[in-house]
Formats: sequence, C-alpha cells, structure tokens
Amino acid sequence: MRMMTHHMLHMDMFYRDLLIVYGDEKQTRKTLNIYFDKEEVEELLEDFTFEEKGRTVYAPKFNAYFVWLPKLPETAQDVGFLVHELFHSTYAVMCNVGISLSEDSEEAFAYMMGFLTEKVLESLPTISCPSRQL
Repeated sequence: MRMMTHHMLHMDMFYRDLLIVYGDEKQTRKTLNIYFDKEEVEELLEDFTFEEKGRTVYAPKFNAYFVWLPKLPETAQDVGFLVHELFHSTYAVMCNVGISLSEDSEEAFAYMMGFLTEKVLESLPTISCPSRQL
C-alpha cells in the first residue's frame, strides 16, 4: 500500500481548498510542486524549519491554504497537533471571507472546525472513524 502524503480538502461553501501535507522537507516540497510552481513553493516555505510539530500557511498571493505535519497522525497527541493547525486554517479562511472571531461568530467557527476535523480524520488511514463504516 502506498503511503499517504497529502490530502486536498474542498471547502465548497467558501470556494476555498485546504491542502494538508504529511512528511519531511523533501516529501513536502515534492507534494507542493504538484500544486504550485517552484517559485511559489519557495515563497510558501520561506519561514519553515521543519522542526515544528505542525504549521499552517495562508498565502494571499496564491489564495493558498495548507497545513503541514511531519507525519500522519497516529496518537491522540498527533491529532491534537492536527486540530491545533486546523484552528489556524479555520481562522484564516473565516477572516478571508469577512468573518472575524467574536461572540457572535463563535458558532460559525465551531462548525467550520468540526467540518475540517471530520473530513481530515475520515481521510486518514491511521485513525479509526466509525462514520467511515456507515
């Protein structure tokens, strides 16, 4: 079986996509090169050290959102890092479409977080999701 290296999540309600990339620097560059040209990849990765537990990037120039994790989530702690990065993605997307985080918009942010988390977890071969069996 081939190792999963990335997942493209379509957020149709906002006409946005979120690319989630798993792997080391070499694998990440290889994956990003599928979606972006070489100069764009360099710009997207300019602040990366690849020593973080995860990273979220929003590049307005390319209207690109992506989450990077060093490996596929396997433990509760890994899922915690994933959800942490998904919050950053949620915040970036919502702000980009004109919705600031406030008491009035809290529910919309929570639904977006739930949507992203569910879709990502369903795509992972390393996590058991009962909803996959429905």
